[in-house]
Amino acid sequence: MERPHLPDEPLELFRSPRPEPCRERALVLRARGIRHTVRQVRGGFVLLVPAAEFEAAQVELSSYDEENEDWPPRESLPPTAPGVRLALITSAALLVLFYLLERSQAAGLDWWGLGRASGLAIRNGELWRTVTALTLHTGPPHLCGNLLFGAFFGFFACGVHGGGLGGLAILLAGVLGNLSNAWIREPDYLSVGASTAVFGAIGILAGSEWRRRQLHGYGSLRRFAPLLASFLFLAYLGMGGDQVEEVGRTDVLAHVTGFFWGIVLGVLWVALPDRWRTSSRIQATAAAVGLSVIAIAWAAAFTA
Repeated sequence: MERPHLPDEPLELFRSPRPEPCRERALVLRARGIRHTVRQVRGGFVLLVPAAEFEAAQVELSSYDEENEDWPPRESLPPTAPGVRLALITSAALLVLFYLLERSQAAGLDWWGLGRASGLAIRNGELWRTVTALTLHTGPPHLCGNLLFGAFFGFFACGVHGGGLGGLAILLAGVLGNLSNAWIREPDYLSVGASTAVFGAIGILAGSEWRRRQLHGYGSLRRFAPLLASFLFLAYLGMGGDQVEEVGRTDVLAHVTGFFWGIVLGVLWVALPDRWRTSSRIQATAAAVGLSVIAIAWAAAFTA
């Protein structure tokens, strides 16, 4: 025969190996005016309530656990967007193709002279050079470095936004970076290389993730962590890449401007409708736009 519990006799309502769950539920009981106490026992902590209030406390905690069953929400990253592999293969093939064309001076053309970034020429309206310069490299190490880092960071940037939209954003970051560089630097500088776009991909990743975390209500530290990490990448990797012709120095400012525009575009691209990201048609259209920009830029260079 069970011994009846006295009204003020404390009964165990909840047990946990850590104090936080007990204290969390104690706050619920306190809000409801139910007497309680948390004690440390062997193996953990217990939440005790008087026998007279045991049933009421059970109801309150059952309701609390039911309401918070799915809280905090389990955050899952979106699946990789379509077209990533094709975008990486296409961009790598284009860089290798233009390198071979320039080295062999195909069709008797001075590809280097026609396509390199020139501060003075860009300022005088030869805007195609902001695009064509991204496709030229000084030698195999320069090309291989951009292929390697471009594939790495491009994979993640395109994984977020898709092969078409992500690739277009990377191209735009490179173009805008070269354009900004032309107006900031001295007019007589000459530069080539895809590193401006590579650092644009890093900026796109940082800007996109910062904005995503902001929309999800992350705390300040976690929200700004992607930006901090990207600045570290910029500081560590940004001392090599695009080459300033004739003096062989690294065009650090081009890395910075490409990175800056990448952050801007990353934030803007997050605002694009989700259906665009998953639409093969939209991705293909964005890819076609990017390829068309490159083709038109070189056509302008040939006819200038």
